[in-house]
Amino acid sequence: MNASSSNGTFTGTTHTTASQSAATTDGVDNDSLREKTIVELDRIPSLGDEYRRALRGLLPGVPFLSNRSSNDKGSAATAPSHEYRVNGVTIDATNLAEYCAACGLRISNDMPLTYPYAVTFPLVMNAMNSPDFPFPAVGTIHIRNVIEQYSPIAVTDSIDVAVYTESLRRHRQGLLIDIITEVCRSSAPDDVAWRQRSTMLSKGKAPDVQLPDDNYSRMSVDLPEDPTTIIRVSTSDIKNYANVSGDKNPIHVSRLGAKAFGFPATIAHGMWSAASLLSVVEGEIPTRARYTVEFGKPIILPAVLAAYSSRHPQNDSNGLSWDLRYCSAKDSSKINVTAQLSEI
Repeated sequence: MNASSSNGTFTGTTHTTASQSAATTDGVDNDSLREKTIVELDRIPSLGDEYRRALRGLLPGVPFLSNRSSNDKGSAATAPSHEYRVNGVTIDATNLAEYCAACGLRISNDMPLTYPYAVTFPLVMNAMNSPDFPFPAVGTIHIRNVIEQYSPIAVTDSIDVAVYTESLRRHRQGLLIDIITEVCRSSAPDDVAWRQRSTMLSKGKAPDVQLPDDNYSRMSVDLPEDPTTIIRVSTSDIKNYANVSGDKNPIHVSRLGAKAFGFPATIAHGMWSAASLLSVVEGEIPTRARYTVEFGKPIILPAVLAAYSSRHPQNDSNGLSWDLRYCSAKDSSKINVTAQLSEI
């Protein structure tokens, strides 16, 4: 992913401020007003470097290679207080066009709903590699994502990015934490144009500390019997997405790497599926939109997917909402992604 800021050096400064957490979503009680340590970086970090840092984090017995002590995992009772910021990020129009092609989306003067996630994901990994993050980044599962776009971001806009974490809580399979990304136009730094919330799961026994329980209820969707379209995805399709997005996690591009993490073959990126599923409703995506995605079974490559969509009136407004799903074309009980798109 080719995004840059005006300064080519990767350095940072820190200061502390009191900051209100993002609005409560998905039935989770977020952290209340708390003091944050702001870490200002000169540019979006390299995703490859962040993956290497994550792998080093698995080596607690080698202090000069590891970024966390051996007893760090599971010891935290609250989400980390750091907020990572990068200002003046510019967008590579060529990369954006390649992203649209890889996800089956139309090219326009505005970024697709999911594209800011790809641009800012290295900063999310940077937050997950922080020594005070409650569990190692490697093995963490992205189970849910909510994107809110309040106004479209043009390709020519310069953007300011902030990433922080909140809502560390128990889950029946381990621990959950939310990672929030906020994007503002540099010309209007106090107005959030785009926000995403990634819910991450670390499987295993939860720590012996007082933590709230997750109270999220899975979304209910109303879909037709027959699929809207059939989508075929190959290993080369996902390798192309990996090159465009910069996310070359071995589970997506290496059969051996995928097998090392328990998969029979390489799998598609969750955010590729979230983005490509929007192609089913191209031309109908609201300017102000909320896109909620639940990830199910991994998409083992190559795959033939049945894409479902249905449009409904919104209960709380005169607008419309869409229920969306990817599942196996051979077995509809094998659900890969379920999503809802609505106006806000």
